[in-house]
Amino acid sequence: MTNPVFDAIRSFVLVAWAYPGVQFIVAGALANLALAIAGALHTGTFSMQVLGDFLIHQIAPWVLVYVVFSVSGDALGFGWVGPAVLALITAAMTSKILQNLTELGVAIPVPVQRVTSKPGDFVRLERIKPNSNK
Repeated sequence: MTNPVFDAIRSFVLVAWAYPGVQFIVAGALANLALAIAGALHTGTFSMQVLGDFLIHQIAPWVLVYVVFSVSGDALGFGWVGPAVLALITAAMTSKILQNLTELGVAIPVPVQRVTSKPGDFVRLERIKPNSNK
């Protein structure tokens, strides 16, 4: 006897795996995991919880976002949506991988750090105060 929930999950995984970007996302996430584990071992902050959180917080959201946008874009005739989302996910993964390499002590060139680091305080909306002079 089969469970319909598990059958639905299995079917989704098989359909998602057929999309070309999914294998790339999973490979990038696995590289990121390996570097994060190495960094945590290097700094003495490793925990087994990191391994459990990895699937839920990295692979699943990125794959779901990519597949949903790819399927939706294809269905609506916007074939460029899937590759655009994959490019954004790739940029996020690259930034995280470079951050993990930096934590391991690998020297990342300054121009690359500027492009891949998070924006500074100048874009935080809470810093912008409404004009009190009316």
